[in-house]
Amino acid sequence: MSDGVGDIRREFTDLFDVYWAIGVAIWLLIAVLVVVFVVRYRARGDDDAAPAPGRSGNTPLELTYAGIVACIVAVLVWLTFSTMDDPGYRVTAQGLDRGEPPADAELVDVTGARWNWRFDYPRHGISEIGTDLRVPTLTLPEDRPVTLRMTSLDVIHAIWIPERRFKQDVFPGRTTTMTVVFPDQGFWRSGGQCNQFCGLRHAEMDFDIRVLSQADYDAWTRERGR
Repeated sequence: MSDGVGDIRREFTDLFDVYWAIGVAIWLLIAVLVVVFVVRYRARGDDDAAPAPGRSGNTPLELTYAGIVACIVAVLVWLTFSTMDDPGYRVTAQGLDRGEPPADAELVDVTGARWNWRFDYPRHGISEIGTDLRVPTLTLPEDRPVTLRMTSLDVIHAIWIPERRFKQDVFPGRTTTMTVVFPDQGFWRSGGQCNQFCGLRHAEMDFDIRVLSQADYDAWTRERGR
């Protein structure tokens, strides 16, 4: 699977695996303890019922347990913030940037506004504009880096593409630049969404995604371009 410049999906997948493993381990531990306590202290009748466990404390054991939990939490916090702090992610005067895009990257300007998206292809003179009655389509070349320059005209939006595990906030008055790659051709209806609540029609702020072969993409730009 191809990854784009600044694409940290793999790092987040690895982080999820850590959370998943710890969660499963804790669940198994609790399940085993529940079974042990049910078997050990189950009711045996009025005459031979085992006494209920007392409430006498065991300070060293409790401190050890608390220390283990604190260490697990500390490790998870460190891993989470380390993953979010992508080395290619930097703050500029214009906004957020994930480094210089590849020389062969296609450029698409993305503009969010309540409650539509607009996609401009400055190198080809193409504009795809969504309306209240029409969902726009983001057309991209297959297996080629695409740099998205994103901004907003009003409030904070967030462009979310679940297919590529891509999500980035879009701010008014600032430009966020990221590069992604779609390795396979296809069409995803409502494959892109706004993932930051932006008003009453937030749920309708979708767009379609179409990925073409490079030859078909070139033909599309020639047909639609200036």
